[in-house]
Amino acid sequence: LEEFSQALGIEQNSIFIDKQEFTSFSSNDFTLKSTSSAINKGTTIPNINNIHQGSAPDLGAYEKGAQQTTYGARDNNYEIESNYWISY
Repeated sequence: LEEFSQALGIEQNSIFIDKQEFTSFSSNDFTLKSTSSAINKGTTIPNINNIHQGSAPDLGAYEKGAQQTTYGARDNNYEIESNYWISY
């Protein structure tokens, strides 16, 4: 990673972490354990990730301790019918 980063000038803040630092790698739960070395290792980007739980953003997709965002379809008692929302 270091050679790649130096050669291309990207991934300056990346670190390697072991799969044991995730809550359950084998179950595709990629939230970080509280002991992970990726916690508070990110760089704050105004209006992007300036709301974080610790002294800095965590590296990776999820912020430790923050409510996880749900993407895509979800069951919230609405359905789409002919481009209109119908509430039950």
